[in-house]
Amino acid sequence: MSEWIRNNGSLPKSADLLEELAAFSYTYKRDKMQVIDKEELRATLGRSPDQADALALTFAWPVSVRLTAMQLLRGQSNHYHRSGLAYDPIERHECEKRGERYVPK
Repeated sequence: MSEWIRNNGSLPKSADLLEELAAFSYTYKRDKMQVIDKEELRATLGRSPDQADALALTFAWPVSVRLTAMQLLRGQSNHYHRSGLAYDPIERHECEKRGERYVPK
């Protein structure tokens, strides 16, 4: 994400997003960077960092659909990237919140 921003990536003007991104902190544990725990971040903000989560998800590639045990037993596999269907994790989340079935477009 930082490379995208340095290369003229544009973020929306959102006070909530700015607050969420500014609330992130990190430490080093055995020479590895460890980002603040999400529960700690929620406590700091007093709410869930939904906009920061959504921004981070835009850079989560490749994303694959989780298959059920029955789908695996039937020999189904995850070929959205080959089929031309676009899997959108945010749209899937919104559909699930509404109680609807997500169908990639």
